[in-house]
Amino acid sequence: MTIFLVLALSLLIFFACRKHKFILFYAPFSIALQPWMCIRYAAPALSVSFAINFVLAIFLLLKRKKSIKSNPFYSVIALMFMGNVMGLLSSGDIGSSFPSFVQNVCSFAPLLLLYDEIHTEKDLGLVIKSFICVAMSLLIYGFIEFIVQTNPLFLYVIKQVPTEDLFGKIYFNENGVVRFGSIRCQSLMVISIAWGALCVIFFGVIVSLKNYLEKIINKNVLYLMILLSLLGAFSAGSRSPYVFFAVILLPFFLKNFSTMEKFFCVIVVSVTMFWASSVIDSVIESFSSRSDVSGSSVDMRIDQLETILVAMKDNSIFGMGNKGLSYILKRYPNVYGAESIWFQTFISAGICGVMLLILQYYLSFKIVVKNFKRKRKTEMCFFLLGWIIFSTITTSPGLSYVYFLIMISIIMKCDAICSQKLERIYYD
Repeated sequence: MTIFLVLALSLLIFFACRKHKFILFYAPFSIALQPWMCIRYAAPALSVSFAINFVLAIFLLLKRKKSIKSNPFYSVIALMFMGNVMGLLSSGDIGSSFPSFVQNVCSFAPLLLLYDEIHTEKDLGLVIKSFICVAMSLLIYGFIEFIVQTNPLFLYVIKQVPTEDLFGKIYFNENGVVRFGSIRCQSLMVISIAWGALCVIFFGVIVSLKNYLEKIINKNVLYLMILLSLLGAFSAGSRSPYVFFAVILLPFFLKNFSTMEKFFCVIVVSVTMFWASSVIDSVIESFSSRSDVSGSSVDMRIDQLETILVAMKDNSIFGMGNKGLSYILKRYPNVYGAESIWFQTFISAGICGVMLLILQYYLSFKIVVKNFKRKRKTEMCFFLLGWIIFSTITTSPGLSYVYFLIMISIIMKCDAICSQKLERIYYD
């Protein structure tokens, strides 16, 4: 589409003119460039995000190689790269799998570039402002969608692009899907599950950086962002983000909130439970019942696992490659989307891939523990745990672990720069 071509060219011109500022801006902003935003929709499709990430990956290899090893999450990204290589080599047709491999690997570039690019508090301020802008834009549009009960932009795109060219790039029902008493919203995200999880991530980052954000934006605007994040997580109508939210909220509630804020939370939760008790009952029941939500209950997850184990009996060590999921879905419709990061990893890279994923999460915890001070360590470990649990019980097209690590990196860098500033003040 012409509008997305103009967007891509604008971003590339920005990069050509101001590389340093672009990297600081783009890392948080990248979540807005969803897979359905394409310069070309027909195969081979070309998305805006891939075009930008490809250029950044070339720049990283030619001009910023030192940024790779100096990144705290270098070892985690190396394991992710190995998993992608394994998925490529295990596929029956390397040629057809190579484009998706390149796309996945190029998506690492914003994360690898960001950490080493933040040198000063001014740099950090630009990153935070970019985060605020993209978060507010998505949250406001999500709120509009919730009010009007439809997604005007998606309706426009669906009318402009043939259905077969949008397959796998966007999951949207023109008539709306009602769950827990409301139309499922998704803002600009590929699917509502990803929107709910992104709102939880926004909440976690905002609360973590609350003291720093109050220096940049009005306190009332900050609380508005928190409320819109909570509304977005609810309006997505997906249960997995609720679990994610419950996990990350615990350390914040116990440590970071003031007495008045804790009291406010108790009141809000009490009123919500009284006002929406039937909705809450539906949410709890749907985790174990297979009658209301196809493919999403515990029973259906077990069915998926059993089917996958049968389908993978001859390829259990190294998997079936990047195209394995598509092959299994055609032969075994009851697998649905193989709704767990563990299922999808097992299909693409087998037991070896699952072992790499376990090691990837282990190293992530190790990096968080090493790079955060005691005050922050617990909440960041719960933040990471929340993501792992979320990824275990569902999948979120359009929202990757790479973007989650970008958010963790921003918090990590903010703590480091603020600590250095305090130490200088104390020394002076």
